[in-house]
Amino acid sequence: MAPTLHSPVPDFTGAGPGGTWFEGGRAETDDPAVLAYARRRGYGVDEEAPEVPEPPAPVDPRTVQVEQVGAPLRDAAADPHPNDHLPLTEPEPRKPSTRKRPSAKE
Repeated sequence: MAPTLHSPVPDFTGAGPGGTWFEGGRAETDDPAVLAYARRRGYGVDEEAPEVPEPPAPVDPRTVQVEQVGAPLRDAAADPHPNDHLPLTEPEPRKPSTRKRPSAKE
């Protein structure tokens, strides 16, 4: 008899790893690669049911502390600083190319 895989999702029915088919959270396979994959990914193998972690406790939003990350945003039109209106600088003029361009006859 082939080892039984137990899905991490209770009562799962559908396709599983390596072409296995789950019915009610269980599938059978004797492929050692699929069994090794299933053990690494949290599937139960044989009679071992997978461990289902407890969900974390909900957080009360009234107790969460807000932490400023980076500089605060500001509207430069409503709160201008002296450096906000510096004149734009012009880029350096392009120097003419010294590369010889091929002519149409070459």
